[in-house]
Amino acid sequence: MGRLNDYEQMLDSAGQMQALIAKLLNAKAGEAKLNQGWISAQLLAAELPGPDEVHSLALEMHDQMIEILDGITKMEVGLSRGLKVLLGQEEEASGMGDAFGIGGRPPG
Repeated sequence: MGRLNDYEQMLDSAGQMQALIAKLLNAKAGEAKLNQGWISAQLLAAELPGPDEVHSLALEMHDQMIEILDGITKMEVGLSRGLKVLLGQEEEASGMGDAFGIGGRPPG
């Protein structure tokens, strides 16, 4: 029974970690909503010389968001791999489809 309890603890910990990640993402979304108005006002008030500068500033902000999403995705892929190992499933497929359960072999 010791090994089964260890597995249950690991699954419970993974579930708790996912819940904390969800809270973190929710807080980040709220923060982004608050910052949205401020950023828009700053861009309008900045009196940038032309549209090229506005676009480059917008691209910088988008690049930062992409980096954050990429980091979160890598973390989630790592968590899913750990759970697959725990559950004894083989890692046949790789990539994003596998991370979200839409790649690899069908369940069952």
